[in-house]
Amino acid sequence: MDQRKSIRPVVIVTGANRGIGFGICQRLLSQLCSPSPSDSAPNARPTAGPAWSFWQGCDGFTLIMCSRTLDSGLTAREQLLKHLDHRISRLGLSSHAERATTFRRNLTVEVVAMDLTKASSLLEFAAWVQERYSYVSHLILNAGVAQFVGVKAWPAMKQVFTRPSSAVKSPQYLKERTGATTDDGIGLIWQTNVLGHYVLFQLLGNLLRECLNTQGITSRVIWMSSLSTFIDPGDYNSKDIQLLKSSHPYQDSKFQIEILAATLNQQKAPGSDSALHFVVEPGIVATGLDQFNNRGFWRVLRTLTFISARLINSHSFPTSTYDAAISVTHAALLDVESLDKRLNEDNQRPQLKFHSRAPLNRKAYVSYEECLELDKLNAARSEQILAACDECYKSFLPVHIQSE
Repeated sequence: MDQRKSIRPVVIVTGANRGIGFGICQRLLSQLCSPSPSDSAPNARPTAGPAWSFWQGCDGFTLIMCSRTLDSGLTAREQLLKHLDHRISRLGLSSHAERATTFRRNLTVEVVAMDLTKASSLLEFAAWVQERYSYVSHLILNAGVAQFVGVKAWPAMKQVFTRPSSAVKSPQYLKERTGATTDDGIGLIWQTNVLGHYVLFQLLGNLLRECLNTQGITSRVIWMSSLSTFIDPGDYNSKDIQLLKSSHPYQDSKFQIEILAATLNQQKAPGSDSALHFVVEPGIVATGLDQFNNRGFWRVLRTLTFISARLINSHSFPTSTYDAAISVTHAALLDVESLDKRLNEDNQRPQLKFHSRAPLNRKAYVSYEECLELDKLNAARSEQILAACDECYKSFLPVHIQSE
């Protein structure tokens, strides 16, 4: 008799009600209801190698969708389940239908209101999770905010004519609002994109560590970065950790995420039950994040730019959030040891960045590259960021916990 252990991931996704967050949820369900999730294959390409057999034991799933408002989260949940039920119904009497039906029966999708800009909301959410679950397998830190308000004309023309490819992929001419703070008195971009997620990781640390014992897999924390992460070594202000004075706080927050994830991985002792940290980016895809380019002339221009890029065979412009989510689901499902064997000859695991790639009229896939180097300068920057995050985290905790 097959004594295969039942695998039932518990996955938390922030910003799950729309955009790429919704695409992540949709793709995870589609993948895990299959006995052989293609996104777990090397580069998320079944032609490059087999899918990871570990997931054959997955006969249930708990998805916790975090949304700033409960109503939008519930609407997203309804759409998500409708899509999954339609997918399963199309299987008919195929060999996969029975497994998919069992998976659907053992599926739980929770919707929780959680606001990264409020420490009280983070504490309440973590307490809610700890009360209901004994482990968390994946923490997908997708939610983010950007406050683009315009375009700098001369820098835009200069980048378009001198470096047209980077002008589309990594624009350095967008104006961003600066100085915005949250009700907690912390930089808005920083608390939403960096600090709030770090606090969530710390609050759920015990449940993440318990995953190895209960599920036989090390938990994973997946940080959403961006293709447009850029940093001139002389253009980052280490004294402005909260990014209140930065002229490009969104990009700086993604830079902080990348070196923070690398540092947290570096701190993980070999063989320990601490979570693995992954950095992913979804490519360039139209979502509600960029409100400025979602209006009028700029929306038309963005659409034309995206179409042009796809026509010249750029793989960085997914046509849907479902395709854009492939780097996340790949990081969530891949066999890490197999990846190490393929990429590393010296047994040293580099901090990789996973890129969503979507060729025109072909299936999406994932490419890898090393993240920003954690050299002496970036290591010092990361230590500063960690210290600032820890200071805020401790200040958020109730007094009786701080004193323990």
